[in-house]
Amino acid sequence: MSSVIVLGHSFIRRLDDSLTGSWTNLGFDPDQLQVLCLGKSGGKIPNLDARFISDTIQQVQPSVVLLQIGGNDLDCADNVRVKGTLVTDLFSIAQWLVTGFGIKRVGFLKLLYRRTTRVTPVTIYNENVDFVNSALIQRCMGSTVCFFWRHKGYLKICVGTVSTCLLRGCASTYILCVEQFYMA
Repeated sequence: MSSVIVLGHSFIRRLDDSLTGSWTNLGFDPDQLQVLCLGKSGGKIPNLDARFISDTIQQVQPSVVLLQIGGNDLDCADNVRVKGTLVTDLFSIAQWLVTGFGIKRVGFLKLLYRRTTRVTPVTIYNENVDFVNSALIQRCMGSTVCFFWRHKGYLKICVGTVSTCLLRGCASTYILCVEQFYMA
C-alpha cells in the first residue's frame, strides 16, 4: 500500500476532520492508498515539530509528502522579507524530506488567498501569495522530485469587489460578481 502525508497548518487539520472516513469521495482507494494529514493550527515553518514529523514519516514511510504551508508565515509584520525567503525555506524542507527520509516526491500545494488576515493587509497578503506561488512553479519546473499542485475548482477568488481568474495559472483581474470562494 502506498502512503501520502499532507503536512500543513489549520487548513489541513480541518481537511482531515472533514474527510475522515470519506477519502473515497476524492477517488482514493483505501486499499491502495493511505492518506495521513498532519495539520497544526497557526503553524509556521519555524515552529514545525520536526521530531513529530520525523517519527511519523519513519512510521508511515510515505512515498509522497504534500506541503500546504507558508500562508501563516506570510501574515506577519516582516512579510516583505518572508516573501523573499519562503520558497527557499520550502525547498529546504523538501530537501530534508528527500535526503533524510527517502521521500520520492514532494508536492507544494498552491497557497490560498484569504479574505481576512491578522497582520498583513489582505491585498498585500494576496499579492504575496501570487508571488510565492509563481516562484514555486518556476522552481518546480527544474525539479524531478518536486511538483506544484494547482487546486482544481480554483477558478474565481474574491478580494473585495475584484475577482482574479486563476484558470490555468493565469492571473487576469476582472470586476465581477463573486462566484466561488476557496479560501482558508
